[in-house]
Amino acid sequence: MRSVGVAFVLAGALCAPVACDAPRPANPRLWTTFDVEALYAAGGHDTDAIATDAGLPGGVSLGSMLEPGTSNLLYVHQSWAEGYPTGYVTTEVWAHFDQIWVQPMYLLATGASGALKPVSDVDGHLHPIFSVGPGSAFYSPFWQVFYVGVPAGTADGALTSERQILDGHYPLYPTKGWVAPLTPSEQLAPDTTPLLPTGGTTSGKGWIDGAPISYLQFPSAPFSWNEDLTVVEVPIFHFVFLKDDGTLVAPDIPSVLGTGPLFSKTPPPVAMNNAATAAYSAYWRVYTVTVPPTARVFAPPNATDQMVKDFVAALQNAGIPTNLPGGGNYDPMFDGQSAADLADYLGRVAVNPDCFGDINMTDPHGGMCQYLDSQADIENYLGRGAIQRTDITVTCPLVSFMGKAVGP
Repeated sequence: MRSVGVAFVLAGALCAPVACDAPRPANPRLWTTFDVEALYAAGGHDTDAIATDAGLPGGVSLGSMLEPGTSNLLYVHQSWAEGYPTGYVTTEVWAHFDQIWVQPMYLLATGASGALKPVSDVDGHLHPIFSVGPGSAFYSPFWQVFYVGVPAGTADGALTSERQILDGHYPLYPTKGWVAPLTPSEQLAPDTTPLLPTGGTTSGKGWIDGAPISYLQFPSAPFSWNEDLTVVEVPIFHFVFLKDDGTLVAPDIPSVLGTGPLFSKTPPPVAMNNAATAAYSAYWRVYTVTVPPTARVFAPPNATDQMVKDFVAALQNAGIPTNLPGGGNYDPMFDGQSAADLADYLGRVAVNPDCFGDINMTDPHGGMCQYLDSQADIENYLGRGAIQRTDITVTCPLVSFMGKAVGP
């Protein structure tokens, strides 16, 4: 890093006046829940955005991470995975980072190698020792757990910093990974909505540099890392629409979870019995998907349910058409259905929206609609030209899968 800094100094010293006016390289930036809470405290609003220069139109709104106010709730995003409803939360946003790294986290443990038992408090709670805090550009919530071999009878809290562990030359035993964002409050938790029940999180207290700190663990969220400790990213697809004035807009409609590198045909995760599973990555690279002008979001314009009406109005206010091309109409049977009744439809994007005219054709799991609700469908129906990589990566662990809460 020292040599890189020198290179920039020399470039600045030698450039001609015109060259010096060239745009500066993008500045890498990380936002955590600590940052979002501070922005709210300084008068920020849920519609204010971060990462606005990194390829996602409008950036990432504060309200898409933390609900405003003092509720300490993470916003739950509806999404699709292989055509099924899922929900995730966002705890970190990186802009202009090419990669992030897994970091070490420590648990005191006693016993012989191969039979180590973590040290806990009297209530059985673990208090991990974290190595990097949220104020560092090297922070990430992806930890490799190391058991620290300590003598029998060592009390919980006997060691509270990585420096004490390293200076003490304790034996270290690498184990599994944890997805555990550090948080400003132990009460931080996913929000709940009528359509997306949440679960599968554990909050607690740990240590960093001798001071207590809160964390939120997602025990069911997987991730992997390479030999150089780089966390492996997977694509998440956000839909963008071209407005009449030529600008792009990214509305708050369900995103699509990817399964692997673009056009790799990576199969979705499955359980041991070959059943669908929530074992999707917790670390994502944001890609935008430009929706064709003839495609439509499922949003019945004549609905009577207030939640559906609000959804339709939000699309219309964003300049996104909700009428069907060619003068077609939605099947009137949709009009009186509730948001809960339409939960498996609302927000899906179809490239052949004429199918919305017949309720029997709209079934996402056997109907005639060509929905963009999986990575394979986006790639097959739209091709490479519609998909653009952004400079945004995010921590987004699933909290619901197929409409059900994700548990440990």
